[in-house]
Amino acid sequence: MPTNTEHGFSLVELLITSLVLLVLLAGIATVFVTGVNYYGGEQRTAQMNGEARTALDIMAMEIAQAGARRDFNTTVSADLGGSATSQDVSVASSTGFQPGDSVTVDAGGLNPETVQLTAVGAGSIRGIFQIARATGTAIRFYSMPYITGIVPPAGLLPNSSVSVTALNFYGDFYPDGNVYYVEYKYDSANSQITRSITPLSQASENPAEPFIRNVQNVAPFFTLYSDNEGAVTSVSVGLTVQNTWKNKTATGTTRIQARMGAPSVAAASVILTDNRLYGTAFPLPATPANVTAWSVP
Repeated sequence: MPTNTEHGFSLVELLITSLVLLVLLAGIATVFVTGVNYYGGEQRTAQMNGEARTALDIMAMEIAQAGARRDFNTTVSADLGGSATSQDVSVASSTGFQPGDSVTVDAGGLNPETVQLTAVGAGSIRGIFQIARATGTAIRFYSMPYITGIVPPAGLLPNSSVSVTALNFYGDFYPDGNVYYVEYKYDSANSQITRSITPLSQASENPAEPFIRNVQNVAPFFTLYSDNEGAVTSVSVGLTVQNTWKNKTATGTTRIQARMGAPSVAAASVILTDNRLYGTAFPLPATPANVTAWSVP
């Protein structure tokens, strides 16, 4: 009879082969998982960077309007008598007017008058109106910027800079006629930048809300730069944001930085310099009382 010379794998050979395959599969699986984690980390990092850059864009747009105002017009809605003392005057609309504004009454008419407002209510303004006015008389506010549109911290000298953890500024940001106060602050307890925005017509400041999360405690956050008049005309914002990307244990960080200008504040500074050097008389509006109160550290 013919002899069968073919032999299969022995049990030992099969076990060895299986072990080799398992090692190879484990290596392949490790490479695959690492690749998935790396890709996920790249995606989360890209998302983190995108969110941080979007937040910086919002800040840049707001800072660019810090100190800004616009012209406002209204009319007297009830006859008033002239007085050497302050009185309330009913107007068609008080939207856009702020205490401290200098308004022109009957501009271009026979009896123009400049009045500084001491208070603004709903449908009324207050000041010393020395000339009697009839219903329909025009009252105009020709906008002048705030030189403290970016609130300078105490002790900031002209032509200098200072790093802070809170950025406070105000201006006419939206088309509703209101001046808004904005505050950005680093919250070290929760590793985030918070944002609060409040109309100056409101009695109390709105609570802060999270704006940028996962911000590391790496200074400086906000650096303020002053000019010859001590006005803060530009701000540098630097943020180090963090993201977990490998099995939620290893971290990746990105430093995002930008310098932003405040042209309205710079314009106010030029006006102040001209007033002092050339004797011009363009009064700048005073810092609103609510800004002074809310910006205290």
